[in-house]
Amino acid sequence: MRKSLGMATLDQGKELPKVIEFIEFCIVSRGGWKVFPIRAAKMYRFFFWLVRRKNLGRSWASVLPYKRAVVRWAQSWQRDPFEVITPQLRDHLRKCFKNAVHEVVMQPKIMLSDELFIAIWEVLSDEDESEFVDKNILMVYKIAGFRAASLALGSDRRRWARVVRIKHVKFLPSRADPQRAFALLPQTKTRPGCWQPVGHVISRNPDPESERCAVKRLLKQVELRERGGASRDDVLFSNPRTGKPYSKNVLNARLKSLIDRVASRWIGDTRLPGKPSDFFSAVSFRKAVLTRLKEGGLSPTQIATYADHKSIQSQMAYVCETFQAAGDTAAVLYERL
Repeated sequence: MRKSLGMATLDQGKELPKVIEFIEFCIVSRGGWKVFPIRAAKMYRFFFWLVRRKNLGRSWASVLPYKRAVVRWAQSWQRDPFEVITPQLRDHLRKCFKNAVHEVVMQPKIMLSDELFIAIWEVLSDEDESEFVDKNILMVYKIAGFRAASLALGSDRRRWARVVRIKHVKFLPSRADPQRAFALLPQTKTRPGCWQPVGHVISRNPDPESERCAVKRLLKQVELRERGGASRDDVLFSNPRTGKPYSKNVLNARLKSLIDRVASRWIGDTRLPGKPSDFFSAVSFRKAVLTRLKEGGLSPTQIATYADHKSIQSQMAYVCETFQAAGDTAAVLYERL
């Protein structure tokens, strides 16, 4: 059976397990649903189960790999694998799953403090190429506050159009004396068209001797890629461990592993219910930058422009209370680094 199923899938290694999981779900689900025929209600029920059981996320996009695998397999013998599903049936299925399946509570992510960032920085070495690249990308996120899918390759449909490439970074007034870096974001979450790129200026650390400077790390990353033979059209950040573009998943995994390496699992006499990294992800950099700008005295409209938000209200998901000192923007962002 596995052999016949595999021949009907596009990629046996990736799609076959998803098809088998769908079949097993139909067999063991309540009421003992028959696998055949494949109907919309059955697929939707499978999707709800995946989203909650596997913690895939809140978007339906997270189940698309399963949908494609099952539909390709079903279309090999069933001409139309779906019937029309009514809004009433969809609502009925949602209510059934709320009663039958425990909701997955998404842990809100908090901002990355300067102290935690410095602790991470100290355990990384420039001698190791992989850690060298880690330091470069983490420093830029720490100061620029880009969305995760800007420097790292995201998982959405526009991931290749959104990622920053070598040609998108310029140093002003020159490479020999880089006071600022100009990064062009070819596309963003709020500006999907390539005719609306977003320019972003990153200032260097006011302390010229500090290695914790986003402009210096960007320059080092560009020079590293050029020495490796990368062209101007290649992505700016490549993962030395695999030779592939540095991805958002790798960014989150590396950040979490480093946090667990340096952070304590205890707050006073209380042990955290999970790992310290459960409270952080790449969005923690963005939260920290926008909060620092708020405490630095920038107006909501200035912050919205800096973050490329559609509206001022978008800041509310990021900006939180801190006790950082006010002052010049660069000085605020680089304070204690």
